[in-house]
Amino acid sequence: MKKYGDYKSQRSNKTGGINLRNYQIEAGQSSVNPIRDEDDLHNCIYFFKKKRDVSTTENKRKMYDRNYLLIFLGINTALRFSDLRRLTVDKVKLNYIYQRDKKTRKENKITLHDAVYKEVMDYIKRNSLVDGDYLFPSQKGVNKPITRVQGYEIMQQVKKGCKIPYNIGTHTLRKTYGYWFYRQTGDVVALQSILNHSTPAQTLIYIGMQQKEVDTKRKGFVLK
Repeated sequence: MKKYGDYKSQRSNKTGGINLRNYQIEAGQSSVNPIRDEDDLHNCIYFFKKKRDVSTTENKRKMYDRNYLLIFLGINTALRFSDLRRLTVDKVKLNYIYQRDKKTRKENKITLHDAVYKEVMDYIKRNSLVDGDYLFPSQKGVNKPITRVQGYEIMQQVKKGCKIPYNIGTHTLRKTYGYWFYRQTGDVVALQSILNHSTPAQTLIYIGMQQKEVDTKRKGFVLK
């Protein structure tokens, strides 16, 4: 199977800019989407927090609390789910995340925004977690991390509960970070580095940036 870097690419001869129409992406790589609508984004982030706050049992409260932080942290760090699920308390308590990327084997250091760090520390305190404890434990077994299947099921609950009309999954968290980072900063080069992609075009395709959106941005730009 091809990996994300295996796109057939060409440059636009007329403008020298990125032309997404000239890039091919393997079927399945775009099977899940980023969350592009602001209202949908807000609803998805806080879906489980609302459930947590009205839960009637301690087990449900802990489960909803875990699910809430999983989505909140995933959307705010761009970590792959395979790396999110492996996080332990000692890897996040110093205001940054530092661990080896499971897919690329590269060392990865992510400084957390103050608001994100506060959410993480409040979560650790609420749930009496200590060094070595998984941040997102499975409810099966002792100190076992959440599984990919559980992660997918969590995202499907979000999809149904928030009435998201398109496909989402665990990779949606990373794609959503990329989409909104680009929308807010317009810095595709920085985002390319964050996501460890080979080309800017690969990054734009990955975050679901459509050619018409690129065309609109180019049409609205002028130097006088």
